[in-house]
Amino acid sequence: MDEYSNGTIAEVCYSPGYPNGNGVQNGNFIGVCRPGIKYCQSGTETSCMAEIIPQEELCNGLDDDCDGKVDEGLGEKEGNLIFIIDASGSNSGNLNAIFNDLKEISCYDESVCPEIAKANKNLTFTILLVGTKFSPGPIPDQPNLFTIVLDTAPRERLHDNADYFKDYAFLNNGANEYYYETLYKLFNEEIPLDFYQNKEKRILFMIGNESGDTTIPLTQSDVVSVIDRSLWDVFVFNENFNYSYYKNIIGCDNKSINDCNRFFINWNYNSSLRDELAKIINTLCY
Repeated sequence: MDEYSNGTIAEVCYSPGYPNGNGVQNGNFIGVCRPGIKYCQSGTETSCMAEIIPQEELCNGLDDDCDGKVDEGLGEKEGNLIFIIDASGSNSGNLNAIFNDLKEISCYDESVCPEIAKANKNLTFTILLVGTKFSPGPIPDQPNLFTIVLDTAPRERLHDNADYFKDYAFLNNGANEYYYETLYKLFNEEIPLDFYQNKEKRILFMIGNESGDTTIPLTQSDVVSVIDRSLWDVFVFNENFNYSYYKNIIGCDNKSINDCNRFFINWNYNSSLRDELAKIINTLCY
């Protein structure tokens, strides 16, 4: 029977043995898998071209082996999210937005937020407020630099205390924006934090409002050299950070997570932190 040479230029073709999501062992439309095309040329059909068949599962947020599961068998997603948040005087609206989003992404009650609670169960959080009026923390002799309000803590502690941290930031804001200097001190371990000893991947969020200040001789090149080292797996910053300068230095200009080891996201306060976190959560599987 002339199945393909019937005036039809091309026919959809499938690789045998792969489910199509409906239990039929031929077509495949689950995960990345897609059928190809056969052409009829001079009464003879070509091989199946441009089909996408199951591949080895990768840590990329996709169902590579087309079994209906994403990133399965690659280990639990875990990591420490480190937030350097500018709490200076002109930043009140941004502070309100960021802490509301932090409370949302740290939700752990599956009856309230089942998707977030399941996806983020192994994340820990570190929060440094930069530009506070005084610091009751481990370095009280540097009152206008930073305050550690949360150190590599489980999400429950962040969620249950997010309003307190926000109130503290509002009550004690008004100093200079020392987030460049804080980043530099973080890398050189001058700021005592628990995450240095942990094996989790580290995602650094820089939430600044204006150009950074410094109390020590510190150039932008100094800060870039810190960003470019292996301490951070993913680097996220808001729109007030010098996006074009840093992304070009690191070589991650307009690249996807899969193309750049330390991925840069230009986050702004009009976008949801939950949505931005979803973009990078799949970099945390092993």
